[in-house]
Amino acid sequence: MSLEIIVIMLVAACLHASWNVVIKGGSNPFYETGLNVLGGGMGVVFILPFLPLPDAGIWPFLLCSMCCHAVYYLCMAAAYRQSEMTYAYTLMRGTTPLFTAVGMAAWVSIFPLPAGSASSASAPECLFWRARTCAMARSTSGAPRPPWALPW
Repeated sequence: MSLEIIVIMLVAACLHASWNVVIKGGSNPFYETGLNVLGGGMGVVFILPFLPLPDAGIWPFLLCSMCCHAVYYLCMAAAYRQSEMTYAYTLMRGTTPLFTAVGMAAWVSIFPLPAGSASSASAPECLFWRARTCAMARSTSGAPRPPWALPW
């Protein structure tokens, strides 16, 4: 992989982490999420005049992507309002590869390689143990348990 690609990926990772911190750090996660989306939209407005319009066949996929992102942002804001960032962020990042693998297999009949299958298969187990650990830590500290915590 070229150095340019690595730098772009690191910058994207820093942006993702920083806006998650901004959303969690604000007093109203839904408002902070809206500001982040608005800021991203404002940045795109300056780039769009220099790009060609996508083909008509792409528009349904763009619309679907926009809807998926809207649901993701609403879920992210709700998760940050209800729980700590370390728990919510771990769940959001941990389930994405699993959902992607299942979706690709179900809708496009593209299946991951064996290593990818093993990784996707281990995601629910990792999330289960993370939720169990969170529930145990909260029950011993006397803090209220999150609504998604397992009962044991």
